[in-house]
Amino acid sequence: MMVRFMPRMATLVAAALSAVVVQPGVAASPSPAPGTWFDGLVAGACVDADPDGSFDFTVPPRVVPCDGLHAYEIADRVPLGGGTFPSEDTAGQLIADTCTPVYEAFLGRPLDAIGLYTSQVWPDEAEWAQGVHDVVCLVGGSEPLVGSARSGNLVAPGEALAVYYQPADVSELWLADAGAGQLTRPLAGNLTDLLLGPPAWAPDGSGLTVTRAVSDGDVDSWLVPLGDSAPTVLATGPGKQDGANLSPDGRTLAYISNDGLPEYDIFSRPLAGGTATQLTDHAGRDASPQWSPDGSQLLFRRATDGVSDIWLMSADGTEQVRLTDNGGSNYDPRWSPDGDHVLFTSDLGGDTDIWMMNADGTEQRLLTDHPANDEYPTWNIDGSLIAFQSSRYGGPTIWLMRADGSDASLLIGAQPVGYPMFAPVPVQ
Repeated sequence: MMVRFMPRMATLVAAALSAVVVQPGVAASPSPAPGTWFDGLVAGACVDADPDGSFDFTVPPRVVPCDGLHAYEIADRVPLGGGTFPSEDTAGQLIADTCTPVYEAFLGRPLDAIGLYTSQVWPDEAEWAQGVHDVVCLVGGSEPLVGSARSGNLVAPGEALAVYYQPADVSELWLADAGAGQLTRPLAGNLTDLLLGPPAWAPDGSGLTVTRAVSDGDVDSWLVPLGDSAPTVLATGPGKQDGANLSPDGRTLAYISNDGLPEYDIFSRPLAGGTATQLTDHAGRDASPQWSPDGSQLLFRRATDGVSDIWLMSADGTEQVRLTDNGGSNYDPRWSPDGDHVLFTSDLGGDTDIWMMNADGTEQRLLTDHPANDEYPTWNIDGSLIAFQSSRYGGPTIWLMRADGSDASLLIGAQPVGYPMFAPVPVQ
């Protein structure tokens, strides 16, 4: 990576992935009082910049709460050592050698995989003479950050995501390393037709169910293995056979079907074959069946008169209960691994955001509150983290946050990429 560094008072340098972006609008200015700009800057602090992304070095930077919008987060403030002030000829390598390992330790990911900007600020010659010998290593984004950029290093080794990635005209099913924040490989036997809706993992992590759009408007559900085996069809027939989801014991398939009719209902049948059982009978659209961790219940989405809500029923279709009724459209429910909570997406605030509620529908609370669209949440293995699709950087990207909604940051910046789904077990 070619890097060009200049004295701090002249410009602020930001390295984005493998490129270098020089932030505009930072002109030379009188030197501040010794050490003033650097006072109070510590690792983990969040600071805001001027609207053009620059700093006014005559005043200390604005330290702001990390749970609000901010330009940069401080990865660390590192002493450069004493001696002679580093000249422009020597500063570049010195600063790079100092901050590169800081970024990777702070973010828990290789520098070329973070999908963020990195910036370094160091003293000018007057400050150096006064004993200020520190470099401040900052992390930022092409758009303001919300939360901590460190969420990528919260992921345990072996945690994987399935995502849809669309490098050309059709969506492809890919595996991603959640810890590294990188797409790793398309799955063997990838389907070349358009893929619709979120994928769903088999409970043992051996493969994923996907919805495939085929000829004449028909839609079928397929199983795509992680290995080299070819995909196999799970549900096919006239019209749409959509949203297939395997029970925790892997023996029963829940899916939606319209059998060529305007209505969509939820069905279940043994995976080994046999007669399908109709679980819902509704004049609108029932979709997104999701088995509870113990297999005794199903979450689903019911659309009536253009409004969608989250419902719950027993595995045999009885005891149907409405969980959301907030005036917005609510969809894409996801059980927590322990079965105590449910994530869902809602457009109650105008844009879409991620919400959480207890499994009985009580204590509904907002987890993301951003003018971009946040949707399609998924829990990691132990339920401590949530990945989701967001348009915060324009096209769809994958973000990560803690289960309480804090520390939201970009995880996978390839575009367009969406519909994340954490694997239920570690994947190699």
